Amino acid sequence: MFKSLFLTLIISLTLNIAKAATITCQVKINGALISQKVIHSELDTKSNITQRPELTAHVTEKSKQFFTIEAFLPSYDARIYAEGHLKNTADKVAASLWGRDILVDLECGL
Repeated sequence: MFKSLFLTLIISLTLNIAKAATITCQVKINGALISQKVIHSELDTKSNITQRPELTAHVTEKSKQFFTIEAFLPSYDARIYAEGHLKNTADKVAASLWGRDILVDLECGL
């Protein structure tokens, strides 16, 4: 009884670990790095990259190795999005927004 329960628990934990991806995301405003964060993503769960008065950003792993990054800039009433696959260490998902007085770069990779 306990043996099968233990095996079920181990298998469940292994499957959950296999679903998670570790990615690094960074946000720059006007060329200055304002946030860099290592995120352990879970499928269909928004993970916060940064939350500041000028910008809120998060990343979501929509399906295995497929990510969406989003940012909201309340002062500019603007949102930016990007989607892409992160399979190799050279892969990146990046989005930019620029205006007369601001340049925002958001990038995530393995």
